[in-house]
Amino acid sequence: MFTDGCWENKHAGLGAVMVDTATGEKKVFSGEVPSALLRRWEQLVGEQLICQIELYAMVALRWMLKDTLANRRTIWWVDNEAARFSVIKGQSPSPAMRWLVREFYNFEVEAPTFSWVERVPSYSNIADGPSRAKPEEAMQLLAISNCSAFEHPPELVACLLNA
Repeated sequence: MFTDGCWENKHAGLGAVMVDTATGEKKVFSGEVPSALLRRWEQLVGEQLICQIELYAMVALRWMLKDTLANRRTIWWVDNEAARFSVIKGQSPSPAMRWLVREFYNFEVEAPTFSWVERVPSYSNIADGPSRAKPEEAMQLLAISNCSAFEHPPELVACLLNA
């Protein structure tokens, strides 16, 4: 799992790439953070939202692939240290990040995985293009013809808004 978020000119992009070495399945995901979450995070932390966006990419992907990942080993490649360390520790001093981490691990209760979270330099992160609404390079590298949209289930968004 490669995940990425971008925060440029008030645009919160999401990108992810899944390469399943057991089945050979490959997917590219691209999308945006729901505006309601951005407004909530701005109230909590101000205008610098990249850490929340990067962590939300992991949370949304974990939700979308919970059945696919259940009882499997996964490696998450993340280029944001705050998001990475929050998931590794299972906590954060930031309330917004703490709520996101809690949701990431809530999925572990119903669909457990054996996950490792590792750093990938931004320039080597294949999810960077999809986070900027440019998934073509990742799709070409993986030899796939379509890009999936990030899903934002109302129950997940509501939970993060009401935390």
